[in-house]
Amino acid sequence: MAEMLARHGVMMELDTSALARFAVIWWPTSSVVGQTESGNIIQNPFLSIANKCLYQMAQIESEFGLTPSSRSRIRAATPADAADPFEKYLNNGRST
Repeated sequence: MAEMLARHGVMMELDTSALARFAVIWWPTSSVVGQTESGNIIQNPFLSIANKCLYQMAQIESEFGLTPSSRSRIRAATPADAADPFEKYLNNGRST
């Protein structure tokens, strides 16, 4: 799937987390269902926790422009001074 998305210009390195969520959701149903001692099929109790975490991750990734659709809505400002003060400190004031 990643190869196909990249080939069509839809996916880039920033999208790996979104692709990982896709893979988790795509996983076979044997991981999302269980069986009681009497043989009844039930939902894995951890599924609702996982779903909530996946949803929250998607929201956070969207806020940071880490999905293709959210990236098109992000307008990042260019910093006036791109020099890193910590880097300057490490180099004793010398530029790198």
